Amino acid sequence: MTATGLLAFDRNRVDALRRALVDALEDLRAIRCDDPEAADALRTARRAGRMIGDVHMPRVLDVLASGAMTSYRPTSGIDLDALAKEQPYSTAHDRSWEVHPLGPDVPPPQTAQTVLARIASGALAPLPAPLDAEGRAGANYTAIAIAPSVPPRDLGAIDRTPALLKAIDFISDGLPIGHHEHRELRVLYLQDARLTQTAHALTAVDGDTGLPETTYDDLTKGAVVSGYLVLDVTTSETDVSVSIGPDLQDPTQSWALLSQSSAAYSGVFFPITTVDLEPVGDEPRVENKPRWTFTKSSGAVGRGWGTWGV
Repeated sequence: MTATGLLAFDRNRVDALRRALVDALEDLRAIRCDDPEAADALRTARRAGRMIGDVHMPRVLDVLASGAMTSYRPTSGIDLDALAKEQPYSTAHDRSWEVHPLGPDVPPPQTAQTVLARIASGALAPLPAPLDAEGRAGANYTAIAIAPSVPPRDLGAIDRTPALLKAIDFISDGLPIGHHEHRELRVLYLQDARLTQTAHALTAVDGDTGLPETTYDDLTKGAVVSGYLVLDVTTSETDVSVSIGPDLQDPTQSWALLSQSSAAYSGVFFPITTVDLEPVGDEPRVENKPRWTFTKSSGAVGRGWGTWGV
């Protein structure tokens, strides 16, 4: 039942819908046929499977996982008697239904700690790791690029900076040579993100584009899925300064002679639904640019790419 921007739902019935979607998705993915005449039907079945797995299933899981508005606390200045007389609320309340905000941008009731706990318990499984060339020149490897369709939702971060680096950061504030390094584990929720898997050969990197010179375009695969991205981010800055002014003991009276900063990241993506990577055609299409690209290869890879793993 929908009214005034709210959705009232029966949790048991929504869970029954979830089970039905799971069964339908398994049936669609099990369809196989070698007859060329069945190609159109198979494409239709794959499109239906993507729609269920990438669009409908995440919405149903978000509703089931949310505790939004299942209880409330009286607030001063609100006429509760008048609120109880409102038909949409009374109908939902009388039927013991729950109320949940409408719209695709409903925030998942998760924090970085709860997501990491689900990962540690095995409730969330990671996306399979990219193929590693293991440093062999000319060997094949794959990369996974992630392009959010909407701004990622930041669920929080955990400081992982070692105590020694924190001490160096503090002490170097008053020294001619300073080094500041910070490391954190950040968890992001990505809604309907596009995953693109590309295949490459471990050769040189193009000096202009910063991308691998050898890419097998016909092996590119993609999918749209929602899930959690766990990033291990390290940022560092090193600066060399010289004292100026009459008081050489005052570290604030200095001039930065040299400053260099860098950032690196690694990470793992944990989808909330099964990911079915399918070949990407060469037809023209408009897509968001990847924000993160991961590989496991230790040789020359794309500029600005991260390492798979945390």
